[in-house]
Amino acid sequence: MVPATEFRYNMRYETSNNVLYDQIEDAKSSLEDLYSENLNDALEEASQTLSKARRIYILGSRTTYSVAYYTYFSLKRIMENVFLVDNTNDDVSIRLQYVTKEDALIVITYPRYTGFTARITKFFKDQGCKIVGITDRYASPIAQYSNHLLIVKNMLKIYFVTTFTIINALIILIGRKNPQARIKMFD
Repeated sequence: MVPATEFRYNMRYETSNNVLYDQIEDAKSSLEDLYSENLNDALEEASQTLSKARRIYILGSRTTYSVAYYTYFSLKRIMENVFLVDNTNDDVSIRLQYVTKEDALIVITYPRYTGFTARITKFFKDQGCKIVGITDRYASPIAQYSNHLLIVKNMLKIYFVTTFTIINALIILIGRKNPQARIKMFD
């Protein structure tokens, strides 16, 4: 179910008298289903790639913009070379004019995927950048461009709980690559 449909359903139909309890149970279930050795290995590889990047760009559109901003804000506290790509004035070309193959992109996208996200991801791939894709399926438009694909399922009822968990794990892994410098920057 796409987020808007699921949201409408949950607003119209009473599924339980204890919404908070249901939300917590759904989140726990989703988090328990999240872990896999493949995802753990992909996270480790992605953190190594991002730790070596000259600059890290972060991209998310529409519903994933808030997740992208959180990722930017959190990484910016431990690294100086982090940039948020947004579509606020439809002219991102100025911000992307200095992208080189030494840079990396973290792209976050879920249905309904945006053409903007796919075009910017392809641009980074064409520049030779490493791409860490966070999405819900292998058929996602960014999957073909991603060097490191992190498959994370989301449902509106537990909106992005799993994605924030993956982002937090990725930030911790990056921080562990050079803990003294990261802690100094954080302080």
